[in-house]
Amino acid sequence: NVPTVPVLYEGLFDIDVIAELADGPTTLGGNHIREGVVIRPTHEQYHPELGRVILKRIGDSYECKQYEWSDSH
Repeated sequence: NVPTVPVLYEGLFDIDVIAELADGPTTLGGNHIREGVVIRPTHEQYHPELGRVILKRIGDSYECKQYEWSDSH
């Protein structure tokens, strides 16, 4: 019974779709922006040098907010 995040997209890799999904309000409830999205292949894959293949696309809004926070602290 471990909670998981919702699947926002299933389909062919499309960088424009992924970029669009990486931004916006959180899908987990609350008044927060989305940090980004995790990209996983349909079938688990391994790279000989990197290991398990899983990517994360950070949302532009989240990344800007992080820079604003670090500049002020």
